[in-house]
Amino acid sequence: MRAYEFDRDLRLVMFGAIAEIEIFFRGRLSYLASGEDGIFGFPESVKPRLSREYSAANKGEQFIKHFVAKYGDEHDLPPYWVMVECATMGTIELFYQKVSPSVRAEVASDVFRQPLVSQNSIRSFHTSA
Repeated sequence: MRAYEFDRDLRLVMFGAIAEIEIFFRGRLSYLASGEDGIFGFPESVKPRLSREYSAANKGEQFIKHFVAKYGDEHDLPPYWVMVECATMGTIELFYQKVSPSVRAEVASDVFRQPLVSQNSIRSFHTSA
């Protein structure tokens, strides 16, 4: 019974840590990419997928209501800081692949404390969340 409780507690701690890393990763990617390309500067190749995920997002969320009230119909997609909250980790992974190498390197350095992180590292992070 103690082994089961230990496993359960360890799993809860690990999932909590993964969630914190994911939040930081999304935020850092959003901040750095918008600093380089502007708050609506999504790579063209990712826009269709982002659009589908934004359409499926809960429009009752406060951050989405704020975006709609402030920008209305001026933009097809919300700014980075909203979009990273709506997107799945699979889309965030694709987005990470499409941003500039300098943004990828800085995100990897900030999040993983390494200047470069292989795509497999991001993918394993995505599948564990």
